[in-house]
Amino acid sequence: MESFAARAEENGFAVRFVLSKHFSWMTGQFSSKVYYITASNGFLSIIFDTFLFILYRWVGLWHLLRSEKPKAIILVMWHPLNVLFCIMAKLAARSKTAVWLHEPYKQHKRVYGRRAIVFYIVEWLQSLTMLWVDEIVLHSENGLLAFRKRYPKAKQPVHLVPLQLRDQPGAASDRYLISFLGKAAKAKGIGPFFDLVETSVSRGLKWQFGIATCDDITSHLKRLSTKARQHLEIISEDQLSDVAIRDMAARSKAVLCLYVSNMQSGIVPVAYMCGTPVIATDLKGLRRFIAHGETGYLVPPKPEPSNLFEAIEFVDKNFDSLSNNCRHRFLTDYSDCNWRNAYRWLWL
Repeated sequence: MESFAARAEENGFAVRFVLSKHFSWMTGQFSSKVYYITASNGFLSIIFDTFLFILYRWVGLWHLLRSEKPKAIILVMWHPLNVLFCIMAKLAARSKTAVWLHEPYKQHKRVYGRRAIVFYIVEWLQSLTMLWVDEIVLHSENGLLAFRKRYPKAKQPVHLVPLQLRDQPGAASDRYLISFLGKAAKAKGIGPFFDLVETSVSRGLKWQFGIATCDDITSHLKRLSTKARQHLEIISEDQLSDVAIRDMAARSKAVLCLYVSNMQSGIVPVAYMCGTPVIATDLKGLRRFIAHGETGYLVPPKPEPSNLFEAIEFVDKNFDSLSNNCRHRFLTDYSDCNWRNAYRWLWL
């Protein structure tokens, strides 16, 4: 969102963030322009904060909306308070309201195990918010198809805008990693990644691997042999910054997106920005972003190590052309230089 806000200011908008204090470390240059409404950092704390907001915290937000009268409110992440925020924005300031729907509908919830209940709750709350928003922003054609399936009667204008980033590719003098970036979840392919690390070492291959995640990966590390651990570079931080992810992507020969189920990926634009090809499972949600043999390599949805070895070897042999294609794709589709055209409707 820092990139989005910077572009908004460059185009004449004043920007204000309304956040949970849990995300204060992410505010960067906009730290003085943040109103903290909650302190949520997990599902239970979100429920507790919602209760406190309904009880008395709504007053502070009401005064903020009345005094600043925002032209537009953009909801970036799901939260039970989103629907209340929309209603208050309309009553207090007659603001235009919009929502980014990262995943309008998650069909394959079972792969998340017990966490699937969270997705059911989120989708229900999202449907309530949909009653009050004026504009919808989706980030992929696959997301649009899911949106039409989930909300067939929706009448709001829908804007198809890829995730946009400020062009900061990093400066890596040497690329030597095969990396996994982001949440270390089963649905994101964390299991096949660690299998790949162990198998490659046991076969005497010299590849180096890297993982940058905000999750606890202790149980996965216990599965690795001592020798395999020596071939794995680890960045594991509760507050994983965009800079850390970008740095590892810039030092990688390839980034792995071995998803079991997905609508889109925020990792792919980061990899492309760094000129790094993506090796991904051949899923509908990824196939639209990755051109096989041009910006990356697609493997079967349940890849064997042999499939991944083949993909890595292809990327290694064709890295220069793949990297150039990735940079071109980023500048064409994902650079925030395209911000004004993508969000022209904010002026209307």
